[in-house]
Amino acid sequence: MKEISESDYLIQNEQDTALFFVSPFCGTCQLAEQMLDIAIRAANPDYSVYKCRVSEWPETVAQLKIKSVPCLVFIRNGTESSKLYAFESVTTLYQHLKG
Repeated sequence: MKEISESDYLIQNEQDTALFFVSPFCGTCQLAEQMLDIAIRAANPDYSVYKCRVSEWPETVAQLKIKSVPCLVFIRNGTESSKLYAFESVTTLYQHLKG
């Protein structure tokens, strides 16, 4: 999972991706990131998953109506397809990534 800035993401204009919104001082975010890393390695999705610091993505956070972190937003064909706030298990994350 690569960390990316909002401006770099907007320039790339990828149609299918997942954005993982976190805060650097959030303990739950750190645990969710570890779980997500395992799920990504297992699922090997055919799209990119990016780590996004929520405080550095004001426009996108407002547009997507992110309510809390951690939050995993799936973008399909350039639009939001789903959001995941509860990172219950690696298996749950795997299923969402395989979609």
